[in-house]
Amino acid sequence: MLTPVEEFWLTWHSEHSSRAVARRAQAVRLAEAGQAPAAIASALKLTPEAVRQALARFADQRLGAFPRPILSLDEVLTAARVDREHARQVAEHALRLFDETRALHQLPDEYRALLETAALLHNVGLEVDEPRHHTAGRDLLRALRLAGHSPAEQLSLACAVSFHRKTVRPSKEPAFARLPRQWRTPTLRLAALLRIADGLDYSQSQTTRIEAVEVGPEAITLRLAGPQARGDGERALEKADLWERVAGPAWQLAPALAAVTEAAQQPLTPQSSLAAVAARAVADQVLRWQAADAEARAGTPLALKNVRAAARRARAALQLFKPYLKKKPVKRLSQQLKEAEAALGEVRDWDVLIAAAAEAAGPETWAFLDAWRTARQAALAAAERWLAGAHAAELRAALAEFAADPPLRRKAPGRLEVDLGPLLDERLAALAEYAAELDEQRLATFHALRRLAVKRCRFAVEFLAPAFGAPAEPVLKALVRVQDRLGYLNDACVAQAQVQAWLAEHPGDETAANYLAQCAAEIQKHLRKFRRDWEPVQPAALRLKFHRLVEGLQPAGAGYAAAALMAEESLDDYPVDGAGPTGPDRAAL
Repeated sequence: MLTPVEEFWLTWHSEHSSRAVARRAQAVRLAEAGQAPAAIASALKLTPEAVRQALARFADQRLGAFPRPILSLDEVLTAARVDREHARQVAEHALRLFDETRALHQLPDEYRALLETAALLHNVGLEVDEPRHHTAGRDLLRALRLAGHSPAEQLSLACAVSFHRKTVRPSKEPAFARLPRQWRTPTLRLAALLRIADGLDYSQSQTTRIEAVEVGPEAITLRLAGPQARGDGERALEKADLWERVAGPAWQLAPALAAVTEAAQQPLTPQSSLAAVAARAVADQVLRWQAADAEARAGTPLALKNVRAAARRARAALQLFKPYLKKKPVKRLSQQLKEAEAALGEVRDWDVLIAAAAEAAGPETWAFLDAWRTARQAALAAAERWLAGAHAAELRAALAEFAADPPLRRKAPGRLEVDLGPLLDERLAALAEYAAELDEQRLATFHALRRLAVKRCRFAVEFLAPAFGAPAEPVLKALVRVQDRLGYLNDACVAQAQVQAWLAEHPGDETAANYLAQCAAEIQKHLRKFRRDWEPVQPAALRLKFHRLVEGLQPAGAGYAAAALMAEESLDDYPVDGAGPTGPDRAAL
């Protein structure tokens, strides 16, 4: 009985080989159809002995009884009626994956072209024997000579075609056993890439696009786009099993940036859910991170600042809107974001300290400033490692997933027009609490006000600004002004503490002593300016501003206006007596 591959090649020889070879192929096919040797001889104008010899030779050697055709790649694809659109899509995916994962597979460039050929040929056996097309394709390739390829390359291609489907068991693959030893690892890695690329067009629609491949030491994140992207991506992950065995870290999916961009552009109306506001806020930060990521990995200070700010704002959004989101995913994501802030915070803090001290130093060389720069380099190296690592890739993927599909609490959807007032009241209450603790003898209280109250009020207005519109701008400017002032104050306090630590070890450093006095003067300056900047956003004043913003979003009779005016009486302004600090609690800073 003929195998499907034998039937394919006998048909090909009947149509394309020399007359003598074609007759022998036809004799075998007629015998397979049940005709007697005498009838075959008559039909083909051969002697009975010639037919008998042809059939005996085929029975003994099978396709080895015929010359191996020498065909170009295009001729093979045409003869096997390969779906070229699918083949080309898989080839393009495979090449992209090859390029993006070079550091992991470590294959030379010459294997790139071989991978492309393997991708174009991976379904070469589909029309021959669909249920076993991976092994049919292997056998079809072994029965020809592929123009422009060495015997080792052709064996490697046959293995890749065989391995593109089903579980890969190299020890049971005869073509793999015939491979030269130095070809075995590269062949498995090519096959691993081919399997993932094939999965990325599992829908056979050629609509899934690779937007990004983010490589980390513990995970590779695929960001896909297209109507069939989710299903194709999930199939690609299933077929990544060989990669994990022979090449490196696991693969994971992140939502397409198109989905994140759509979430970031979602209009906010009074009827919008607060969870939708959270999704939009997080989507904004994913895009901010994405825009700064490449330069941040290269150590650019502004880009590092932007990535850290994106993590901080995303965590603030989760904290603000957590009553409307599922607890576990929010808790997990918040912890990851906190780790990101810690990983990137030290280098950013050094940048601020060094910039101020360098401006004061001018052309002079200050020993403590050089020491700070050395510490900054170590912090930068740690930040770059984190950004290039699996934790950063996993966090970005998780944030994108959240933005595209936020984990909502079904029983607490929340709506802006109804629930926004009470939500902002919580922020105002926290502001009043920290304002009451302000003490110029304990400057850490100013840092707490900035970090835990003012900043959270500012972020709330930022997240809600698309709903509030232009009236939010002056409120936001006032909050930014006082937050910046408190930031300058904190920077001066941190610099003061760092210089004091230096002087404890280098008591004779006059430049450090002089700079310490400058830090004290900076603290006094920012305390004076704080009183001016604080006035417009004291709790009572800010409550009225918040009320005016929320008023336009409320349905008639919601009652927030009356509640706001009544609660105003319970919020006392922070009393400013003009006294300066005499002994800041630097340990708390």
